[in-house]
Amino acid sequence: MPCMFERVPAAKCAQEGLLERVLCGSAAEALDEEAEHLVAVLGVEALERRNGHGLHHPLKRRVAENCEMHLADGNLELRPWEGVDLGAVREAAEDPYIAEIEHIENPAVWLKEAQQRDELAIVVDGEVVGGIGIGSWQPRRGQLGYFVVERCRGRGIASRAATLLVRWALSEGMYVRVQATVEPWNVASVRVLEKAGLQREGLLRSYVVYGNRIGDAYLYAAVRGDV
Repeated sequence: MPCMFERVPAAKCAQEGLLERVLCGSAAEALDEEAEHLVAVLGVEALERRNGHGLHHPLKRRVAENCEMHLADGNLELRPWEGVDLGAVREAAEDPYIAEIEHIENPAVWLKEAQQRDELAIVVDGEVVGGIGIGSWQPRRGQLGYFVVERCRGRGIASRAATLLVRWALSEGMYVRVQATVEPWNVASVRVLEKAGLQREGLLRSYVVYGNRIGDAYLYAAVRGDV
């Protein structure tokens, strides 16, 4: 990713803490589904425009032709973001890593732009607990990104949401490929992508750049017939 902001110290500490637990043998804790961060890093194309508010995502092609699309799996629903969801965005912005990856400097501005990008809120039992979307910059190929607020992690929400959207994208959505990039230390998000049917295709070296921190990223993808 291009250089966005100076690295948020709290987010860096959180990342180092997870990496330390993985390296030091606390694998059970680190591998608990969604136990830490649940953010799939968006691709570089999503992060390369600067405007008066700082760096934000460019307008993506909509994830569906019908901007009122709703997908459901039991008590979990994916629906367009609404103005009443501002409180959920503010909660998400309190997580330094979500705020960094999603570039939530101003929750109200971010919400408005998410609506323009036709991204979707993740709703469980009527409560917004995260966000998800597939951006597309090339015909029939998309980039998956998502997040779940901290208090709702560990419940399989991100896996269910990603599976639901990826399956839709590769069938009714007319995509032939959906991909995502994720930092290797983000073990929980790696598990989410794998549960959603994406396969690891390689390692992108020095792909992630935040301030003075440069990191690698795994490239995951699913194509028609995989899910």
